[in-house]
Amino acid sequence: MSFLVASLALVSIASAQDTTRYTHADTLRGSSGPARAWWDVQFYDLHTRVNPQDSSISGWNGITYRVLQPAREMQIDLQMPLVVDSMVQDRRKLNYRRDGNAFFVTLTAPQRAGATRTITVWYHGKPRVGRRLPWDGGFTFPKDSLGRPWIATANEGLGASVWWPTKDYLADEPDSQRIAITVPDPLIDVSNGRLRSTTKNGDGTTTYEWFVTSPINTYNVTINAGYYTHVSDTLDGEAGKLSLDFWPLDYHVDTARRQFRQVIPMMRCFEKWFGPYPWYADGYKLVETPHLGMEHQSAVAYGNHYLNGYLGRDLSGTGLGLQWDFIIVHESAHEWWGNNISAQDHADMWVHESFANYAEGLYTECRLSKSAGAAYMIGARSGIRNDRPIVPAFGVNAQGSGDMYPKGGNMLHTIRAVIGDDVKWRDILRGLNKTFYHQTVTGKQVQDYISRESGIDLSRVFEQNLTTTKIAATGEYAVVPLDERHSGVRHAGARPDSGDGDSATPSHRSVAECRGLTAGGRTERGRELLCDGVASAVRLGVISDTHGLLRPRVFEIFKEVDHILHGGDVGRSDLLVELGALAPVTAVYGNTDGFDLRAQLPQVAEIELDGFPIVVTHGDQFGSPNPAKLHEAFPDAEIIIFGHSHRPLLELVDKTVTVMNPGGAGAPRFGIPPSVGILELEAGIPPRGRIVALQ
Repeated sequence: MSFLVASLALVSIASAQDTTRYTHADTLRGSSGPARAWWDVQFYDLHTRVNPQDSSISGWNGITYRVLQPAREMQIDLQMPLVVDSMVQDRRKLNYRRDGNAFFVTLTAPQRAGATRTITVWYHGKPRVGRRLPWDGGFTFPKDSLGRPWIATANEGLGASVWWPTKDYLADEPDSQRIAITVPDPLIDVSNGRLRSTTKNGDGTTTYEWFVTSPINTYNVTINAGYYTHVSDTLDGEAGKLSLDFWPLDYHVDTARRQFRQVIPMMRCFEKWFGPYPWYADGYKLVETPHLGMEHQSAVAYGNHYLNGYLGRDLSGTGLGLQWDFIIVHESAHEWWGNNISAQDHADMWVHESFANYAEGLYTECRLSKSAGAAYMIGARSGIRNDRPIVPAFGVNAQGSGDMYPKGGNMLHTIRAVIGDDVKWRDILRGLNKTFYHQTVTGKQVQDYISRESGIDLSRVFEQNLTTTKIAATGEYAVVPLDERHSGVRHAGARPDSGDGDSATPSHRSVAECRGLTAGGRTERGRELLCDGVASAVRLGVISDTHGLLRPRVFEIFKEVDHILHGGDVGRSDLLVELGALAPVTAVYGNTDGFDLRAQLPQVAEIELDGFPIVVTHGDQFGSPNPAKLHEAFPDAEIIIFGHSHRPLLELVDKTVTVMNPGGAGAPRFGIPPSVGILELEAGIPPRGRIVALQ
């Protein structure tokens, strides 16, 4: 189903209730309790030794913090079954107690407000091994395809404390961090930031010291150890020269060189829309991993097997997602949305995932066209489940519905349409990354910023999409099905509107009166979306006989049309969804269309646009359709659209009736090149039309 923003009456929106029973452990993990609130992390000095032979780790973390207010008890997190060996401050061992995955240490030295102190935690054990990284989290110790050790971590949601002692609370990030990882030779570790030193130890191991000069959320800190090789490139970006480093397994180096060519055009697209890459000081890396991928800051994990799409599939169902590598694009978008702007609570994880999902559509737009990007976003709606709210309870490390991806992304796509000004929308996206540069935020801060900068109160849009399990049957800006926005369309033989007053369809206006919903006609409250009322020629895109093939060139030709007419032999129903991203679609079935399309579409459609009565039909019911037969069958029509023959035709019948066959837009048949048509309607003069070749 396709969606459009419409101005509807104000009614209350009922939020779905969260019935989850949260525990004491959830509160310790997800809230800023008394043993966390008094101190602010400044620096982590992490040193970890990894032994893949028995899947064990050991090491220490020096935690430097600033005292916000005096206190005697500090919470440090380390998940079972890992064990704390000791905690030391000022060379004195401290006493501590364990409460599940949290340790509460009693401090003996005075903690004066404004002072900077350090506590060191020594630890060891066998960390949790994830079965389905990155979804369940932890370490993984598989073998590569040559049977050699390969090590990785991924722990979003579960938390960094699954493998190292930390303040495992999203709202508090260190200003910088050292990550020193020791692994057996000849493994190479690739972690976040830049490599400062490599130390060969006397026991057959090597320590790789990486340093992150910028704030980093703890779940982004990563270990990747394997038989890597290094490929480098440079981007002349908005903030200067950006180093691009790729770390594939040695036997994938040639494949990686080809696949990673996508990075530079992607980065240029994202810098255009979101502003400068946030981590010039730490660089950009793609690291091949044994799991699918994760947005590890400045060391993006990549495990998509060098395929375009999502493991070779297009999650939008449009085919557009096969034009690029999903993991490269989606996870790299998190460098802005999730890493630069980081949610303070997992309940606001939509700030990460909704924007990254929307970034997929923007990248499609950068590569192809605005209409192709919109088609991708609309196609992604098939993944919306509406199973539970996107935003769950706060303070308990809860994560909401996976709808934060497709539903949240389409919420942003809808807001762009509400604003109706792409320059302003781009300024908002860039402004978010500048205003909240290297900061943790609440979802409300993001919502308020967008409303303030757009000049539109969008609170109802956010409430509706994020806190309910309905795609807006009601609300100031509702989301209504595509088939409910085709004003003035009636199918021959179809039932008339029931007129029962329950429809959420906007009031019908001609296309000349309303070329699209814009923010230009807002009332003083800035809430209603009105048509701009500009009287100008109405442009129609005319297409037929696609037989399941929708060429990218069609998106370019139709990018400014107000309505699309399809003359049948569609081939697949989702093709109409893709066209619906450009403009409302009126379509009929043809003789080769299957039962699914025949159940959705009429044989004949009648539509009135800008005062012109139009008939659309495939024409196969007439044997060999021609203008005379069609005019005789539909004497009241002033414009007749048909297909079937694949032969383009534009003819005036009886001096007043325009008959068009746009030709076949699918694979060439009968030796006829593919084509589409354009019609322009303007009151008082005959329609103007032309045939446009697709090759």
